Amino acid sequence: MRTRLPPSLLGLCFGFSLLTHAFLVRAQAKNGFEFAWLAPEGCPLADEVRTEIDRLLGSPAHAPASGDLTVRASVEHDSLWLVTLETTLAARNGHRTISATSCQGLANATALIVALMIDPDAVAAHSREPEAVRPTVTAPAEPAAPPPVPRSRTTSVLAGIGAAGNLGVLPSPDLGISASLGLAGPFWRVEVRAGYDPRTVQSATMAEPAGAFGRFRLYPGALLGCLVLKRAAWDLGLCLDFEFGAIHGQGFGPPSTSSKTKPWFGLGAGGVVAFRANRWLVFPAHLDAVVPLWRPRFTFDGAETPIFRSAVVGGRLTAGVEAQF
Repeated sequence: MRTRLPPSLLGLCFGFSLLTHAFLVRAQAKNGFEFAWLAPEGCPLADEVRTEIDRLLGSPAHAPASGDLTVRASVEHDSLWLVTLETTLAARNGHRTISATSCQGLANATALIVALMIDPDAVAAHSREPEAVRPTVTAPAEPAAPPPVPRSRTTSVLAGIGAAGNLGVLPSPDLGISASLGLAGPFWRVEVRAGYDPRTVQSATMAEPAGAFGRFRLYPGALLGCLVLKRAAWDLGLCLDFEFGAIHGQGFGPPSTSSKTKPWFGLGAGGVVAFRANRWLVFPAHLDAVVPLWRPRFTFDGAETPIFRSAVVGGRLTAGVEAQF
């Protein structure tokens, strides 16, 4: 059994539908702006794009002053994201395509284009408003490790040659050659030195036995240590050294001749002055007082009087050239 509505009620419903449709049409016409956003899943929603348009304008989107505006944006993705904009403004149609590397970029570009079509002055005015500056907190950077500093060479090897003069070790002053090898630091130097006297030194003629005399030669060596103070091109230092070596003596005269070699030991103290011509060439000079630890006696066979005996205190001057490397 079917129930039929009264004709009066049907007419009332039909009239209400016509009024509602007319209201919507008038509201849409009053606004004058239609926007459609067709995009695949993963892109911003249409409401999000519409919200961005409203933000750029500073108020809800509306039709521009030149007439009603309809925008249809269709998004597709191939190698790039593409949006096709189809617009109708005051009965004039437009068409453009925009590409971007992301769909969000397309949404932002679309919102900006639509907002500029509606009211470019409003967009410019809101773009000039300063945005609130958000304080950023950054973690303190760790101090960078200092670059490695190459270690400078503080110890040098010494090799030198020079002339050496002795006083008090033999009967009269003698002159020989000297060679040295050692190490030098910022405030010190240590070296070992060896010498050779190419000629002999003759003693005075003895009264007993009458006419007797001797000839002597020194074979010196020394171990030397100095504390050095460097000033500009000059080095000044105080030195201690241990003397060692041998003295060879040859006797001449009646009643017989003899030849003997005896060891030589002594302690020395003095100073050094060195001129540094450049980084590797140095001219040092040593002056030392020498005290023998043992004073050898040289006598003739059968005679008690010694031909010669070293002095209680002697001296040595050494000067030469030295390479440092």
